[in-house]
Amino acid sequence: MKQIPLVFIVVSDKNKKYYKKTAFNQRDTVFKLCGTVFALPFLPAENIRKAFEKLKEKVTNASQDEWMTYISDRWISSTHIYVEGF
Repeated sequence: MKQIPLVFIVVSDKNKKYYKKTAFNQRDTVFKLCGTVFALPFLPAENIRKAFEKLKEKVTNASQDEWMTYISDRWISSTHIYVEGF
């Protein structure tokens, strides 16, 4: 008798489309958040903090909130980095 790994059974042809769509949708939200945060330095310095706060309000889970807090502590509210006009 040939054994089939459980992964192949769980992600069978019937479930592949659903699995890929669900995984992409979950990642898509994270990719959009990261891309938007990474684009903040391209804004005028006086608009960065306000834009960041608006993004932080849209966070939907604890891991995203933790990441946004890290960005805030290290880059947005840091006393070690000074950006004129910020």
